[in-house]
Amino acid sequence: MNDEVLVRAGTNVPSEESSCDRDGESHIPTLTPAGRLARTLILGSRMAGLRSIGILGLDIHSDPNPLTASPGFNGPGHGYLQSADQTVPGPLGLGGYGPASGVQSLSSSAGWLYGTQPGLDYGPAGLLGLNGASAGLITAFQLKAVFSDATPAFLQGVADELNVNLVKFRLDTPLRRAHFFAQVREESGPGMDAQVEDMTYAPAVLKSKFGYYKEHPDEADVDGYERDPKNSRKFLRKPDKEAIANKAYSSRYGNGAPSTGDGSKFRGRGLIQVTWRDNYRTITNFYNSLFGKSDVDFEKNPEWMATYPYSVRSAVCYWVWKELAGLADLGSTGADVDRITAIVNKYTDSYARRREHFKVAYAAFK
Repeated sequence: MNDEVLVRAGTNVPSEESSCDRDGESHIPTLTPAGRLARTLILGSRMAGLRSIGILGLDIHSDPNPLTASPGFNGPGHGYLQSADQTVPGPLGLGGYGPASGVQSLSSSAGWLYGTQPGLDYGPAGLLGLNGASAGLITAFQLKAVFSDATPAFLQGVADELNVNLVKFRLDTPLRRAHFFAQVREESGPGMDAQVEDMTYAPAVLKSKFGYYKEHPDEADVDGYERDPKNSRKFLRKPDKEAIANKAYSSRYGNGAPSTGDGSKFRGRGLIQVTWRDNYRTITNFYNSLFGKSDVDFEKNPEWMATYPYSVRSAVCYWVWKELAGLADLGSTGADVDRITAIVNKYTDSYARRREHFKVAYAAFK
């Protein structure tokens, strides 16, 4: 059997003409022997150059010329599996890559060919045991290439959260995913940690980085840390992190004066470090839109944003709110990465690092 014969409908792998396959490479699924047998018997395949017709008809891509492929339920444009332009799923719950608008979501649609229960191969699969990765899903294996310090179990949890509805979350192409995770990599580190923003700064950095301390330099000398000149790992004076956050993030974007404590309460949290009271409120509104009405309120409970699964979901909300998928679609150059970085953290010194993260992520998701 030629294992490179792809069951396009069965795996959601883009064909050569698909606008979603930007790199021009085939995305070959790896099937177990049982999975290959099931694919052959039910969908049809090719052995030693000969076509074989399965229960659902012949896979049209097992013939170099789709127009001459033997017709079947999986033949050209048959509506039982999907529409002719591959944008509308058929009764089996199966769709495919459509035009530039993206992918028809199948993450929550169970069918004979694609479902949410493990099949004969690894990953979320249907009764045929088709590889979940080739169905357009995000996998822990891909994420591990970007987040080397994160545990496989945690990465699988992140993947499961996002795979619920990749279209709705606007993470439905390799390019979008690469841009998204390039930003997350810098914001949350190699372990994808959703920690509260660390406000450990020296006085000189406070004076150059934050407007408040530019206007009150004497306070920077009090709030910032001082290291032992003989041992750089030892603090002679530890930073007053709470005071720094309250002052640095005061009196803007919904935050009150330093005395209100808003700066510390609404400092950066989540896989994409959301900051400011107004932004916590906006993320709450998008959360209810994307994930359904709930009692989640990040303005009332800001600490939730630093805990799973809200750390993941808040990053999705930010991505959708800022319409970053549209910017991601513009390309894969350094300038394209920088354009998104300028939205996430305009004054950061990490532009170059985010470009490098993107290269790693794009290679993983292509």
